Amino acid sequence: MSEGTNLRFFVVIFVFLTPVFGLADTSLFACGEPGKPKTENLSIDWARQSASYKSYDSVEASYWSSMIIQWTHPMQTDDTRLPEKNLSLQLNMNDMTLMYTILDEGPVLPKSDDDWAVFLPVYMVCREYF
Repeated sequence: MSEGTNLRFFVVIFVFLTPVFGLADTSLFACGEPGKPKTENLSIDWARQSASYKSYDSVEASYWSSMIIQWTHPMQTDDTRLPEKNLSLQLNMNDMTLMYTILDEGPVLPKSDDDWAVFLPVYMVCREYF
């Protein structure tokens, strides 16, 4: 094959595979609390400016800049009597830390120390993987 034929062949393959693989439109991260072995998955879709944490569906970011990405996942509970809770997340791009906290739809006064702990923010370090 000539050099021109090889180049055309490569371009055709590239054009067909780009939509399938996305060429880094999405980055995957493993995020975990320092000193703890358990990590959770974080997915950032740069083209759509959306994010997904754990097994939640991807949602559009509520704030997007070169330094910070913020988004919220509605949390689903089995108990319909409880107010809806939201998982609020913020990814700091400077040091690749993810902070999340649980927010209630309305004011809630925790009844115990364990209840208070649920509302405290959690900070995790994220590392990209392929």
